[in-house]
Amino acid sequence: MSNHHMKGKRNAAKPESKARGAFIHMRVKQSDKDLMVRSLEPSEKLSEFLINLGLIEAKKRASVKYAEKFAAEVKSGVMR
Repeated sequence: MSNHHMKGKRNAAKPESKARGAFIHMRVKQSDKDLMVRSLEPSEKLSEFLINLGLIEAKKRASVKYAEKFAAEVKSGVMR
């Protein structure tokens, strides 16, 4: 039996540190996509742009939630 199916695109494999395994599929209006594409930097990919925006927003929201939780703990006297 041949192991032919095990040979392929090994040169295209990324190192573990750069490999990405999760997928996000989204549908947007063409006008929204056009706006995003027009705002890209010259060598930037749309996927990189969207990932960076999502991460920035997630970090902002996480810090706000942390600040609100901390303020509530201080107000309730837990953090004295």
